[in-house]
Amino acid sequence: VGGDLYWVKAWKDGIYLILGDCTGHGVPGAFMTIISNGAFEHVIDQVDAGDCADIIAHIHRNMQTSLGQDSVNGDSDDGIELGVVYLPNNSDTFTYAGARFSLFYHDKEGDVVEIKGDRKGVAYRSVKHEATFTNVTVERISGRRFIMSTDGMIDQVGGKKGRMMGKKRFKSLLLEARDLPINELGEYLYSALEVYQKDQKRRDDVSLIGFE
Repeated sequence: VGGDLYWVKAWKDGIYLILGDCTGHGVPGAFMTIISNGAFEHVIDQVDAGDCADIIAHIHRNMQTSLGQDSVNGDSDDGIELGVVYLPNNSDTFTYAGARFSLFYHDKEGDVVEIKGDRKGVAYRSVKHEATFTNVTVERISGRRFIMSTDGMIDQVGGKKGRMMGKKRFKSLLLEARDLPINELGEYLYSALEVYQKDQKRRDDVSLIGFE
């Protein structure tokens, strides 16, 4: 059990997918994933198809109320960081929105580009109940590869100096694997993580979604 979760579902004339990282890991994180899953399921009938930002806003309000974090009173301050993608059928673009979450992409030639989400998470007390989020339109180009990752891999300590892997190394790994089939990318990245981690303790759950 853990605090990362993913969600893939057909929605109107397309597909939407979510990758999320809840506060905590192990059993506490798993309880948060149960609450998050319920919010994901509930929001599908309340939002116009393709509006990823509104999905996040609805999830935020739903979870904040469920956790009793929509007021100044209370002890808990849990939440989730997540990225949401809507892939419509027969379109040259798709929509992305993130809550303290990034979408990475690269072509066969060229550097990795990071699309950063809004600088606020979901459900936390410090985030206004009526908070809004931002949609980004992304081009779908043949051969372009897209990756979402929770911070478990990027924040993992290792290497010769015992430092975090960081986004720079993570992007380099994506470029090194550019010629691999997409269905082999996950195994490649996980093997690279194990090599970098060596005898260091695993710090967090590790989850990635890739598509092209």
